[in-house]
Amino acid sequence: MSLPKIKYVLIALETKKILCEYIEDEIPNIQKVIRSVLDNRVKLDEASSLNYDNDYTIFYKNDSLITILCATDINYPNQTAFEFLNVLLNTFRSQYKEEDIKNAYSYSYNNDFKKIIKTKITYYNTNLDSKDLTNLDRLKDSLLDMKNNLLETVQTLHLRESELSHNVEKAEDLKVKTDELLINARKAKKLEKENTPFKKIIPIIIGGVVVYCIFAIMCGGSRMPNCSI
Repeated sequence: MSLPKIKYVLIALETKKILCEYIEDEIPNIQKVIRSVLDNRVKLDEASSLNYDNDYTIFYKNDSLITILCATDINYPNQTAFEFLNVLLNTFRSQYKEEDIKNAYSYSYNNDFKKIIKTKITYYNTNLDSKDLTNLDRLKDSLLDMKNNLLETVQTLHLRESELSHNVEKAEDLKVKTDELLINARKAKKLEKENTPFKKIIPIIIGGVVVYCIFAIMCGGSRMPNCSI
Protein backbone atom coordinates (compact mmCIF):
# COMPACT_ATOMS: atom_id res chain seq x y z
CA MET A 1 0.00 0.00 0.00
CA SER A 2 1.51 3.34 -1.09
CA LEU A 3 1.72 6.24 1.35
CA PRO A 4 -0.67 9.18 0.91
CA LYS A 5 0.98 12.25 -0.58
CA ILE A 6 0.80 16.01 -0.96
CA LYS A 7 0.16 16.52 -4.67
CA TYR A 8 -0.42 20.23 -5.20
CA VAL A 9 0.49 23.57 -3.56
CA LEU A 10 -0.70 27.12 -4.26
CA ILE A 11 0.16 30.47 -2.69
CA ALA A 12 -2.09 33.43 -3.52
CA LEU A 13 -2.31 37.12 -2.64
CA GLU A 14 -5.75 37.28 -0.98
CA THR A 15 -8.19 36.50 -3.82
CA LYS A 16 -6.47 38.59 -6.46
CA LYS A 17 -3.55 36.70 -7.91
CA ILE A 18 -1.64 33.44 -7.71
CA LEU A 19 1.93 34.09 -6.60
CA CYS A 20 3.25 30.55 -6.82
CA GLU A 21 1.92 27.16 -7.90
CA TYR A 22 3.51 23.74 -7.71
CA ILE A 23 2.10 20.51 -9.14
CA GLU A 24 3.59 17.26 -7.88
CA ASP A 25 0.89 15.07 -9.45
CA GLU A 26 -2.03 16.05 -11.65
CA ILE A 27 -5.47 16.29 -10.01
CA PRO A 28 -8.45 16.50 -12.40
CA ASN A 29 -10.22 19.90 -12.49
CA ILE A 30 -8.39 21.13 -9.39
CA GLN A 31 -8.45 24.71 -10.68
CA LYS A 32 -12.23 25.00 -10.22
CA VAL A 33 -11.95 24.05 -6.56
CA ILE A 34 -9.01 26.39 -6.02
CA ARG A 35 -10.92 29.24 -7.59
CA SER A 36 -13.89 28.58 -5.31
CA VAL A 37 -11.67 28.60 -2.20
CA LEU A 38 -10.03 31.87 -3.23
CA ASP A 39 -13.32 33.54 -4.17
CA ASN A 40 -14.78 32.67 -0.77
CA ARG A 41 -11.64 33.53 1.19
CA VAL A 42 -13.37 36.17 3.35
CA LYS A 43 -16.10 33.71 4.38
CA LEU A 44 -13.75 30.83 5.08
CA ASP A 45 -12.17 29.94 8.41
CA GLU A 46 -8.55 30.83 9.05
CA ALA A 47 -7.59 27.19 8.54
CA SER A 48 -9.75 24.33 7.37
CA SER A 49 -10.15 21.54 4.84
CA LEU A 50 -12.65 20.10 2.40
CA ASN A 51 -12.96 16.85 0.51
CA TYR A 52 -12.79 16.86 -3.26
CA ASP A 53 -13.99 14.18 -5.68
CA ASN A 54 -13.93 11.53 -2.88
CA ASP A 55 -10.21 11.01 -3.54
CA TYR A 56 -8.53 14.20 -2.35
CA THR A 57 -8.52 16.70 0.51
CA ILE A 58 -7.90 20.42 0.08
CA PHE A 59 -6.21 22.00 3.13
CA TYR A 60 -5.96 25.77 3.30
CA LYS A 61 -4.78 28.50 5.65
CA ASN A 62 -5.41 32.25 5.52
CA ASP A 63 -3.55 35.08 7.17
CA SER A 64 -4.06 38.82 6.73
CA LEU A 65 -2.53 38.78 3.23
CA ILE A 66 -1.83 35.27 2.01
CA THR A 67 -3.89 32.19 1.24
CA ILE A 68 -1.85 29.01 1.08
CA LEU A 69 -3.34 25.64 0.26
CA CYS A 70 -2.39 22.12 -0.66
CA ALA A 71 -4.22 19.14 -2.15
CA THR A 72 -3.46 15.67 -0.81
CA ASP A 73 -4.67 12.12 -1.11
CA ILE A 74 -7.87 11.65 0.90
CA ASN A 75 -6.14 9.69 3.68
CA TYR A 76 -3.25 12.09 4.26
CA PRO A 77 -3.10 12.99 8.00
CA ASN A 78 -4.76 16.33 8.77
CA GLN A 79 -2.30 17.37 11.46
CA THR A 80 0.67 16.77 9.16
CA ALA A 81 -0.96 18.70 6.30
CA PHE A 82 -1.59 21.77 8.46
CA GLU A 83 1.93 21.56 9.84
CA PHE A 84 3.23 21.55 6.26
CA LEU A 85 1.16 24.66 5.43
CA ASN A 86 2.35 26.50 8.55
CA VAL A 87 6.01 25.74 7.79
CA LEU A 88 5.62 26.78 4.16
CA LEU A 89 3.75 29.99 5.01
CA ASN A 90 6.33 31.00 7.63
CA THR A 91 9.14 30.27 5.17
CA PHE A 92 7.47 32.38 2.48
CA ARG A 93 6.77 35.26 4.86
CA SER A 94 10.34 35.27 6.21
CA GLN A 95 11.86 35.21 2.74
CA TYR A 96 9.87 38.05 1.13
CA LYS A 97 8.86 41.50 2.35
CA GLU A 98 5.16 42.24 2.73
CA GLU A 99 5.38 45.33 0.51
CA ASP A 100 7.00 43.30 -2.26
CA ILE A 101 4.31 40.63 -1.93
CA LYS A 102 1.53 43.22 -2.25
CA ASN A 103 3.06 44.61 -5.45
CA ALA A 104 4.05 41.26 -6.96
CA TYR A 105 2.83 40.07 -10.35
CA SER A 106 1.01 36.78 -10.87
CA TYR A 107 3.34 33.78 -10.62
CA SER A 108 6.26 36.09 -9.86
CA TYR A 109 7.58 33.73 -7.15
CA ASN A 110 7.33 30.57 -9.20
CA ASN A 111 11.01 30.40 -10.18
CA ASP A 112 12.40 30.91 -6.67
CA PHE A 113 9.89 29.40 -4.31
CA LYS A 114 8.91 26.30 -6.30
CA LYS A 115 12.26 24.77 -5.37
CA ILE A 116 11.52 25.28 -1.68
CA ILE A 117 8.02 23.82 -2.11
CA LYS A 118 9.44 20.75 -3.83
CA THR A 119 11.93 20.21 -1.00
CA LYS A 120 9.23 20.54 1.66
CA ILE A 121 6.83 18.24 -0.21
CA THR A 122 9.52 15.59 -0.60
CA TYR A 123 10.23 15.73 3.13
CA TYR A 124 6.57 15.57 4.22
CA ASN A 125 5.72 12.86 1.69
CA THR A 126 8.57 10.57 2.79
CA ASN A 127 8.71 11.28 6.53
CA LEU A 128 5.14 10.72 7.60
CA ASP A 129 5.00 9.90 11.27
CA SER A 130 4.03 6.24 11.65
CA LYS A 131 2.00 7.33 14.68
CA ASP A 132 -0.05 9.64 12.43
CA LEU A 133 -0.74 6.79 10.03
CA THR A 134 -1.69 4.46 12.89
CA ASN A 135 -4.03 7.07 14.31
CA LEU A 136 -5.45 7.59 10.84
CA ASP A 137 -6.15 3.87 10.47
CA ARG A 138 -7.81 3.87 13.86
CA LEU A 139 -9.91 6.85 12.88
CA LYS A 140 -10.97 5.16 9.66
CA ASP A 141 -11.90 1.99 11.57
CA SER A 142 -13.78 4.07 14.11
CA LEU A 143 -15.71 5.89 11.39
CA LEU A 144 -16.50 2.59 9.69
CA ASP A 145 -17.80 1.17 12.98
CA MET A 146 -19.83 4.31 13.52
CA LYS A 147 -21.31 3.99 10.03
CA ASN A 148 -22.20 0.33 10.60
CA ASN A 149 -23.75 1.10 13.98
CA LEU A 150 -25.75 3.92 12.45
CA LEU A 151 -27.04 1.62 9.70
CA GLU A 152 -27.99 -0.98 12.32
CA THR A 153 -29.83 1.66 14.34
CA VAL A 154 -31.73 2.87 11.26
CA GLN A 155 -32.72 -0.70 10.37
CA THR A 156 -33.86 -1.37 13.96
CA LEU A 157 -35.89 1.83 14.01
CA HIS A 158 -37.45 0.92 10.68
CA LEU A 159 -38.37 -2.54 12.00
CA ARG A 160 -39.85 -1.07 15.17
CA GLU A 161 -41.79 1.45 13.12
CA SER A 162 -43.28 -1.40 11.06
CA GLU A 163 -44.16 -3.35 14.23
CA LEU A 164 -45.70 -0.24 15.78
CA SER A 165 -47.80 0.40 12.65
CA HIS A 166 -49.00 -3.23 12.76
CA ASN A 167 -49.88 -2.93 16.46
CA VAL A 168 -51.73 0.33 15.85
CA GLU A 169 -53.78 -1.36 13.10
CA LYS A 170 -54.60 -4.26 15.44
CA ALA A 171 -55.58 -1.84 18.19
CA GLU A 172 -57.85 0.06 15.79
CA ASP A 173 -59.50 -3.19 14.66
CA LEU A 174 -60.00 -4.22 18.29
CA LYS A 175 -61.54 -0.85 19.10
CA VAL A 176 -63.98 -1.20 16.20
CA LYS A 177 -65.02 -4.68 17.37
CA THR A 178 -65.32 -3.47 20.98
CA ASP A 179 -67.52 -0.57 19.86
CA GLU A 180 -69.73 -2.99 17.92
CA LEU A 181 -70.09 -5.25 20.98
CA LEU A 182 -71.01 -2.28 23.17
CA ILE A 183 -73.64 -1.13 20.67
CA ASN A 184 -75.13 -4.64 20.43
CA ALA A 185 -75.14 -4.96 24.24
CA ARG A 186 -77.01 -1.66 24.57
CA LYS A 187 -79.55 -2.76 21.97
CA ALA A 188 -80.11 -6.08 23.77
CA LYS A 189 -80.55 -4.33 27.11
CA LYS A 190 -83.00 -1.88 25.60
CA LEU A 191 -84.97 -4.70 23.98
CA GLU A 192 -85.02 -6.59 27.26
CA LYS A 193 -86.50 -3.56 29.02
CA GLU A 194 -89.13 -3.14 26.30
CA ASN A 195 -90.23 -6.83 26.59
CA THR A 196 -90.41 -6.95 30.40
CA PRO A 197 -94.22 -6.15 30.72
CA PHE A 198 -95.08 -8.90 28.25
CA LYS A 199 -93.05 -11.40 30.26
CA LYS A 200 -95.12 -10.58 33.34
CA ILE A 201 -98.50 -10.90 31.50
CA ILE A 202 -97.73 -14.20 29.75
CA PRO A 203 -97.87 -16.38 32.95
CA ILE A 204 -101.23 -14.79 33.89
CA ILE A 205 -102.65 -15.51 30.44
CA ILE A 206 -101.36 -19.08 30.51
CA GLY A 207 -102.81 -19.56 34.01
CA GLY A 208 -106.20 -18.24 32.89
CA VAL A 209 -106.25 -20.56 29.89
CA VAL A 210 -105.42 -23.57 32.09
CA VAL A 211 -108.21 -22.71 34.55
CA TYR A 212 -110.66 -22.22 31.69
CA CYS A 213 -109.73 -25.59 30.17
CA ILE A 214 -110.27 -27.35 33.52
CA PHE A 215 -113.70 -25.81 33.97
CA ALA A 216 -114.63 -26.57 30.36
CA ILE A 217 -113.78 -30.25 30.87
CA MET A 218 -115.67 -30.45 34.12
CA CYS A 219 -118.71 -28.62 32.75
CA GLY A 220 -119.14 -30.58 29.55
CA GLY A 221 -117.68 -28.21 26.97
CA SER A 222 -116.51 -24.81 26.17
CA ARG A 223 -119.95 -23.32 26.84
CA MET A 224 -120.10 -25.20 30.15
CA PRO A 225 -123.68 -26.57 29.77
CA ASN A 226 -123.49 -28.71 32.89
CA CYS A 227 -122.39 -25.86 35.14
CA SER A 228 -124.58 -23.12 36.38
CA ILE A 229 -123.58 -20.07 38.28
